[in-house]
Amino acid sequence: MSDERILATAEGHTHKPALDDNLGQKPIWHGLLAGVIAGLTSRLFVHPADTVKAQLQVAGALTAQPLERVSTVDAFRKIAQSEGARGFYRGFSAVVIGAIPGNLVYFGGYELGKRVMRNAKELSSLPIPLDGIWGDAATGMVAQAVAGLAFTPVDVIKERMQVQGMMRGAYQYRSAGDAARQLVNQRGMRGLFKGYWINNSVWIPWNTIYIAAYETSKRRAASVLTEDGDVDRLPAPAVV
Repeated sequence: MSDERILATAEGHTHKPALDDNLGQKPIWHGLLAGVIAGLTSRLFVHPADTVKAQLQVAGALTAQPLERVSTVDAFRKIAQSEGARGFYRGFSAVVIGAIPGNLVYFGGYELGKRVMRNAKELSSLPIPLDGIWGDAATGMVAQAVAGLAFTPVDVIKERMQVQGMMRGAYQYRSAGDAARQLVNQRGMRGLFKGYWINNSVWIPWNTIYIAAYETSKRRAASVLTEDGDVDRLPAPAVV
């Protein structure tokens, strides 16, 4: 037995080498890639319902006649009968194109914000501390505000493509790229960002609360499941 191990045994504990400050911190690209995969996977499953929602919202907008689709079930049935499975995925190309930059911006800002806030204790001149739950809330707020710059054009194009069959020739898009070109030509860049503020009036508060609650839960789990309370050492099931 080595002298070091004998000494550790005699003292009743094992020697734990000092850890580098960056050890255990996952590279930012891990969060970026996970965000893209998670975003596309979830959209694949929820897009049919999103298409039905979009069509129900504009049903009857161009006519004084009673709504043709009176229920969600009826809407699903009529889309399936008239357009088949493809009808449920109108606008999905915009989601695929936009999910990558949108999730890169969101999760990139999220991961970067977390690292910045870890050193926020030095900003003692601020009226509130930017570590702990306040830093988490600020991170969620900024991440969503920035991500909205990528997600809003996606939502505008997606929803216009989802309902174009009901618009009686008001516009016709061959693809997501064609929709973007027509909107920019007709309305300028502002046309792609219509609804940015109303959309974020919902998502910024939600994301602020969600991120604060999520990160607080991770810290509490780390205090129980890890020796040093390091959230980067939590097992995957605990993080999910």
